[in-house]
Amino acid sequence: MQVDWIDSQSMDAAIELLADKYTEYSHEELAKQVSVQRQKFHYLLIGVWVEDELVGVIGFTEGMKLSWGKYILLDDFCVAHKWEYTGVAEKLIAWLQHYGEQTGCRQLHMNCDVQNFAAHKFLLQEGFQISSHHFSYHLASL
Repeated sequence: MQVDWIDSQSMDAAIELLADKYTEYSHEELAKQVSVQRQKFHYLLIGVWVEDELVGVIGFTEGMKLSWGKYILLDDFCVAHKWEYTGVAEKLIAWLQHYGEQTGCRQLHMNCDVQNFAAHKFLLQEGFQISSHHFSYHLASL
């Protein structure tokens, strides 16, 4: 397993993995959304390859807050179904931990759905802590 940046050559494979999670988007809509996030919000993507197959991807942003200092926010975390529970997710987290330390980040953060118990278990096993409640308020669409 090898972790590396998603570049323009591997973007289609990354979009395919993300499409399994975000079924409300067509492939074209998802590709456009990722492109906008990369350009406007400095959204970065890394992936895990086994031989020539992309089997896992994480999209993330870096930021800074008074309360957290410099941080990484994991936005999108997808592993191909046949590669779940094979160490792919752990490899991505380990890469991000190292990257965060090398770039001066103090913390990694990830929001996940309240009912996503498998993600909770995984993150706790990886050393994450439940440190806050995330509240949201939906604004009227324009």
